Amino acid sequence: MARNYRHEEVKTRNEWIGFDLVKVGSEALVADLRGNIVVISGCITTVSPMRQQANFDVTVANADSSVVPPHPLAFIAPTSMSRYDGIRQCGTNSTVHEDGRITINFTKSLNSMVLHFSGWCFNASQDEPTAIEVAASGKEKLIGKEAVGTQFALAADEAHPPAFKRDGCIVCLQGKLKEATFGFSSAYHVGTLPEGCRPCREVRCLASLLRDNKDDPEDLFIEHSIALTLRPDGRISVQGGKVHSVDQKGNMRILQQKKKGRLCLDGIRFATIPGQPLETSVLLQAAATSSSGSRKAQNVKAMLGLGATKRTAACICQGDIVMLEGPLEWDSVRPLHDKQAICRLPRGYWPRRREIFFTRGGSDLEERRRVDIDRYGRIFCPEGSPGNLVELDGIIFMAAPDNKDLEPADENWDELKLQYNRAVVDVVSNSFDGHELLEQFVRRCNWQEWGLLAYQMSCHSSRKMLLPLGDQVVLHGWENGNQWNLDPREHRLFQDVLLPSMRDLGITSFQPLLQVSDLMFDKIASHIKMPAEDYKHLVMRRRRLQQSWAQTKETGLTYAYLKDLATEIVDQMFEHWDFKSQLQGSLTNDFRAPKSIEHMFRQPQRYGREEKEIRGKISQAELPRFEEIRQFFYLYETTSSNMTHCSLMGSQDPFTTTGKWHFPDSEDVQTQLFDNIAWLYDRGICQYISERQTPKFPFIEDFDIQCATNWKAPDPGKERPDPPDELLVTRPVRDANNKVTGSPGLLLEKRAWAVHMIYPNLEVLEVLVYSASGYNKGKELLKSSFHLVWPQLLVDGDRAPVLRYVTLGIFKKETSQLGSFLNKLQTQLLQLDKSNEWELVFDKTTMGRNGLRLPYSDKVSNVIKDPEDKRKVAAKVLARSKAFTTRVKENRISKAIGVIRFEFEKHPETGEDRLKEARWVKDEDSMSKSDWIRQGSCRRDMTSSSQTAMTPWQLGPEVLAMLPRKPGEKYYMEGEGEDRCWATHRPYPNIRRCQLEPNKFKEQFLANLATEQDALLVENPDLRSRLFGAWIAGEPATRAVWRTTAARQCNSKVPDWLWGRGRIRRPTEVMYSTKTGKIMVDGPDEEVSAIIRALEDFTEPDDHPIMPLFDIELMNRY
Repeated sequence: MARNYRHEEVKTRNEWIGFDLVKVGSEALVADLRGNIVVISGCITTVSPMRQQANFDVTVANADSSVVPPHPLAFIAPTSMSRYDGIRQCGTNSTVHEDGRITINFTKSLNSMVLHFSGWCFNASQDEPTAIEVAASGKEKLIGKEAVGTQFALAADEAHPPAFKRDGCIVCLQGKLKEATFGFSSAYHVGTLPEGCRPCREVRCLASLLRDNKDDPEDLFIEHSIALTLRPDGRISVQGGKVHSVDQKGNMRILQQKKKGRLCLDGIRFATIPGQPLETSVLLQAAATSSSGSRKAQNVKAMLGLGATKRTAACICQGDIVMLEGPLEWDSVRPLHDKQAICRLPRGYWPRRREIFFTRGGSDLEERRRVDIDRYGRIFCPEGSPGNLVELDGIIFMAAPDNKDLEPADENWDELKLQYNRAVVDVVSNSFDGHELLEQFVRRCNWQEWGLLAYQMSCHSSRKMLLPLGDQVVLHGWENGNQWNLDPREHRLFQDVLLPSMRDLGITSFQPLLQVSDLMFDKIASHIKMPAEDYKHLVMRRRRLQQSWAQTKETGLTYAYLKDLATEIVDQMFEHWDFKSQLQGSLTNDFRAPKSIEHMFRQPQRYGREEKEIRGKISQAELPRFEEIRQFFYLYETTSSNMTHCSLMGSQDPFTTTGKWHFPDSEDVQTQLFDNIAWLYDRGICQYISERQTPKFPFIEDFDIQCATNWKAPDPGKERPDPPDELLVTRPVRDANNKVTGSPGLLLEKRAWAVHMIYPNLEVLEVLVYSASGYNKGKELLKSSFHLVWPQLLVDGDRAPVLRYVTLGIFKKETSQLGSFLNKLQTQLLQLDKSNEWELVFDKTTMGRNGLRLPYSDKVSNVIKDPEDKRKVAAKVLARSKAFTTRVKENRISKAIGVIRFEFEKHPETGEDRLKEARWVKDEDSMSKSDWIRQGSCRRDMTSSSQTAMTPWQLGPEVLAMLPRKPGEKYYMEGEGEDRCWATHRPYPNIRRCQLEPNKFKEQFLANLATEQDALLVENPDLRSRLFGAWIAGEPATRAVWRTTAARQCNSKVPDWLWGRGRIRRPTEVMYSTKTGKIMVDGPDEEVSAIIRALEDFTEPDDHPIMPLFDIELMNRY
């Protein structure tokens, strides 16, 4: 009997489309049936991620009835929350149902953007499976570190007990167990496979733990993954491990909890034949040869009992179904590069496209490991493979029919380069080919023709069709005016002359005059008695149309033609209508258009006025370029906090549905981003993008001042005066030779001198200056705002505050000198507004990680809308956070001013550094806007060594004096030669030095403590009662430990209600070690202070340099 063979495209629904990682474009989700084995593969992405609702079943696709399982089957789909970001062990609970629906269910912290369905396999046979007997409690011993004989009961689920089905050499497990708790380290015996249906090698894969929902036993939500092992002797065992949870940033976190749930065996499969062995790549084999040849490596292998042979995986093929089993292991001193190929499958075993799988990881830190197989048959671990071993169990895919001519550019390195393809601009389209006929007709029909077509469509669909009159779908004519698309002369003739007389003949439209025969036309003309000139015009018009119709296949849109066209359109649309939702809509009087053609109907726009304004600024010729740019932003949007950029407008931004983007730091993507922003700005469309700093970034700072709107009289024709920018910066000018020149002003010169104090080796400093001055609508004040970027100074989060502290130190020092420049300037600034102090002028928000606005981006503020709320907030009767606010655009775009160059030199007499010259060398017209945006970015490619090397600095005594220090901190010089640098150390006050023997120390300590207790008898009797203790027995002769009595730390008999109130204290402990010669006192700060006073007489302070690892003040609070 011929085996079943089907290849079906799985139809994605609504806002889900196919997605190809290698090249942006649509590639459908597919399901293949071979015999009874069904393999689902492919990748999908959503175009409306914010419409998805967490903790609800969301239908993403519908599979054909021939490729559905006999019962619902769950699967963990590798998930990315951005189209161009890693997976990082994140998975989404996916289920295929008996009716063909494929649903997903995700938590709030894991809003899926891209789903990979590779490796979804099951046996679709309706035959009864072979049962697997679950191991009885107590009969099988636990395997692992737990005590032998420990009882652990596993019970089968009555509705779906463990079983298996076999098709050829592929065995698929199924069934569930009842809820159980699985420990960290022990393996639990589940059952044993019968002989003849056992794997040839040990299979190590991932199973699922379903959450136990007593209200809904059919709930298939996967709570955890669990390690499952199938051994050649048929034994099935599972091992729990620690709970993995996805945080708000989309990262996998490990919790110190045991896993609990219902073990599910659905989707577990293995082969009963050995298959073809696989070998590691040539590069790995060469690395193994070089590393194993060393004497040290040979000694380690001999000590660990490792032989020369390595465990290797195998490739099994049944028809065009390819399975991989076993581990790939290799020797290498260096860690494997993420883009380096581990192995290459034999030709004929290659997948149709790149497939992404989850396999079993190597430790608690990596429960799931991402494994990719590209269309050249190469195996990669793009997110790392620690341990020089990767498990391939669980990988299954369909082989490509023909790959003879496929060859990669480099056999050993991955070609995957996630980038936007400019040639594809219809990625987010949710239309299908069947709608093209309808759309083409709508774009060229008039109201009369649409009315005829809509009538026929209503007859077929049993419902009234809405008129698809969208922004880009406009019918000819208008409903109550010139609906026949007549020229002015014919329109006048029809309305004033023909229509009053033709109504008597039953003719209400103009077209019958053009389509009737010549004899009938003469009869109508004689009845109407039209003027001779109009009669002649109509005769000539009829002749031209008759000649045109004779040259075409169709003789116009006749009623019969429209009837056939309506039938064809409805037949195409019926294949894609969601009948279930349409039926529910009719029951609730919801007559909205079907989802499949919703894009053709006029809908309330999310952006409304913004969308209209944008399209008003874009010409028809530039519209394709604009749509391409918007697709670029859509493709890089993300749903999680792993964003690199965000919109200040949030999800209301017309260029994103989530308000977040993840733009890779590669040069090509960043260049395209900057070019797109510049292109939009030149056409009056501003972005509102803020970008997050990378761990290392160019030093960027803002300095702003504000003032009232009446600080001076406005210029003629203006509503309000300009901000006082001239107090901070003098703008560049061009001389007679069109050369940029001018001094930036004394304030920036002093700012540059502060930077030079930290970087004295830089004789030339350049800074890029941007300005966003204007009216601050949020505060209703004028604001002078400047943004400085120092491209030569690459810093991190620790170095950036140092530059600010030094600047503030220099400015405060000179400000305190009466008559100085900064003293006079500070007085002027404070007269404008009391908030214009130096600490607020130099904004410290640039030191954080909240992000910085990109150049040529606008700002958005929340403004209190109600005047009454404004009055209450000003009177401090109502908190600003409680008032109703609306988001408004500031119209304060961060524009480039120019580049300033500061040159320093040595004084010829004193040898001290001094500023030689400060001048403008570029203005806004010197570079393109795209280059200004690029140079103003605070992100760098962290994979490039040249872009991540921080600029060397020198912290001299003058600089150190300006840095903030905690009490007790001192500065020490560390290192030698070029590595010498200043470091801040803080001696621990609770550590003392002592050279006494332990017994002598005990005697001296007790004597001094008694004296301290006597002094506290009157001063603080409560503290005295807490200082009674005893020496801890059993300590070695080189150590002495004394601890206060725990019972004396609280007066209450039952202290439960005192926890967290500061009323109960932990005991104080004194530890003395003769090896180190140090005494450490640990406890609440009040007790520690009293004991330190008792130790001061015979000990010394420990003032050796010690880097602080803990905050002693916080530790000793209680």
